[in-house]
Formats: sequence, structure tokens, C-alpha cells
Amino acid sequence: MDIAPPADEAEIARFSDIASQSLGVPPERMPQWMERIGPSNVRLVHHAGRVAAGLGLVPMGHWFGGRAVPCVGVTAVAVAPEHRSRGIAGEMMRTALEEARREGTPLSSLFPATYPVYRAAGYESAGNRLVYRVPLAQLGPGAKEPPLREVGSDEHGLLRALYDARARTSAGLVERSRYFWVRVHEPYKERSRSYVVEGERGPEGYVVVWYAPVASALAPNEVHVRDVVARTPAAAQRILRFLGDHRSVAKTASLVAGPGDPLLLNVREERVEITDVQRCMLRIVDVRSALEKRAFSPLVRGELQLVVRDAVLPDNARRWVLEVEGGRAQVREGGAGTLAIDVRGLASLYSGYLGAEELRAAGLCEGDDAELAHATALFAGPAPWLADHY
Repeated sequence: MDIAPPADEAEIARFSDIASQSLGVPPERMPQWMERIGPSNVRLVHHAGRVAAGLGLVPMGHWFGGRAVPCVGVTAVAVAPEHRSRGIAGEMMRTALEEARREGTPLSSLFPATYPVYRAAGYESAGNRLVYRVPLAQLGPGAKEPPLREVGSDEHGLLRALYDARARTSAGLVERSRYFWVRVHEPYKERSRSYVVEGERGPEGYVVVWYAPVASALAPNEVHVRDVVARTPAAAQRILRFLGDHRSVAKTASLVAGPGDPLLLNVREERVEITDVQRCMLRIVDVRSALEKRAFSPLVRGELQLVVRDAVLPDNARRWVLEVEGGRAQVREGGAGTLAIDVRGLASLYSGYLGAEELRAAGLCEGDDAELAHATALFAGPAPWLADHY
């Protein structure tokens, strides 16, 4: 198969039609997606001289241990109906991974529409994206101070600084490029509104809301929280008061968070509904680079002697010695291979999604109890989650 970027507008239009049909995306939204991702980040499969499939590649990163590790996000994997069941999707994924490795990108991630094809490519579950629906009547009184003010595009840098500060203490959050911030501030080409909480020493939090059109005059409205960060209890209480002040026009607010979120701990009645659960899958593209670029807790130290199984990227499939000390890792080839791990299992361990003992129960890791416990301790951290979908 010939896999390459689009050659012209006709190929872009053909892939847009395939993606719309395969992914259930309204056709009118595809030009906007193509404009934001850029044709140079699209890869198309040609069969008999005609576009048969394609995918998008999103340059990004994931935060682990306080450092952002470069990553290529895979999105809009689509195969025309008449070309399915031919192994095209698997071949596309293999080619995309080989390209990422050549370019020195240590990680790849995606949100799966189906699991088998991505597990066959070496991806595994590594984080959650949860959408909560919160009744505004249960938020509690909140607080009127500190002051909250709306900010325009010229002050969006304040939001980025607060987001990065939170991401450094979390696991899995995306290192956002312009592509992600545009999606926050301009959903479906409609402007959202951004508000910053001003503390005595500067901004302490923000909330970005989007007022979606109501389908019917009889349907209750909902406040869509596109993004929210509260770095202090005071900021959390002020943001809750701001959302609660929408009770005259809406009954609920929807927001994206992880399995636990400090903002929700400030809600008077934490009786929230989870309306959507999405798994993010991670792939270790380059074992040495991925381990050395990730940060670790400065309180842990030790050594693991790994043997990695990887049927798709054979350069990963060898013995590695991982040494962790002072929050950083050094990796070299060799060692006894006392901990055998599939590259899928390494992705879940790397993010902190599952411990080594759990991976052994899943058939993705082998070793004695002491070695497994040591591996779990080295990679332990906050539960990994993502606010962004791609």
C-alpha cells in the first residue's frame, strides 16, 4: 500500500467523505477539522490509485512526573467501507509508528473506536477521560470572592500558565499545542467564554464555558464547561458560585475531569452523574527515549531489568536496564531480564494506570512478587487522566 500525505484538494475531499462516513462526524465539520489539523498531518492510503483510508497525526505531549514527554496523537482513523477487513487499518498504524520512531517521538496515544486493531499495534489503556453532569442546585453556596473576570483572547496566556501548573502535578494530561487551545476556545467555530479568578498574588484558577444551542424551548439548558482549573480552595469555591449563578437558565453543568477532582470535593452534594467514560490508549514507540524523558518521584530509587516483547517495532524487543534516582531515569541495553513485559503492559505501567501485579494477572507481565512490587512503586503516581479528546 502507498501511504502518504494528501496530494491535492480532491484527495482531501475524498478522505473527508470517508472519515465522515466511518466516524459518524457531520460532513460540514470535516473542513474545520482538516483546517485545524493541517493536511501535512494527514496520511492517506491509496489503493488502485484512489484514496481508500487515512488518519490524522497530532503533535503533542503527555505530562508524567512533572515533565512533558513528546507524543504523536492518532486521530480520525477511517477506512472506506468497500476496503475494510483487508488489514488496512493495522498497516496504517504500523506505518505511523515507524514514522514516529524515525522522527524520535517516544510515545503515541489515541482514543479507540475499537480495541483489537490498536492492541495488535501495541497500544494499551493508560488513562481515563470522564464527563460529569452536575446538578447546579447541589453545588452549594460557593463564594463571591475572590473576584472573577472575563478575559479575551489577548489574555489566554493566563489560562495556559495555570493549566501547565496543574499538568505538572498530574499524570497523563496533554501538553497542549495551539490545536488543543483552539478546540477549547472555539468549539465548532463558536466562541466560548473564559473567566479568570484573581487572587491576591495573581490568577488562581479559570473556567471556560460554552452555551450550546438548545434543541427545544422545552428542553433544559446546560452549561458546558470546556475547561476548568482551580489551583486553590478559594478559586474552586468562586468557580462553583459562578456556575451556580446559572440556575435561572440551566439545571446542570457538564465538565471533564479525572476519577477524582479537587473541584468536585468542594461540591456540597457530590451526587454527580458520569455521562461518558473514554479510555485513552498509549503506545511506547521508543523504550529508551520514553523512559528517560519521563520524570519519576524524587523519593523513589531503584533498578529494573526488563525484557520487552514488541512484535511491531522490533528495536524495542530486547533487554533493558532501567535505573531511577533523583527523579530521572537512565536506560541501557543488557541485564538479566528478570521482569518480562509486553509493550502493551509497559504502556499501562508507564502511565501509572495499572501496577505490575495487575498486569501479570492480565498476562502482560511476568516476574516474581518482589520485582513486580518494585516496578509498581517506581511508576506510582496520580491516577492518569485527560481533559482533551482528539
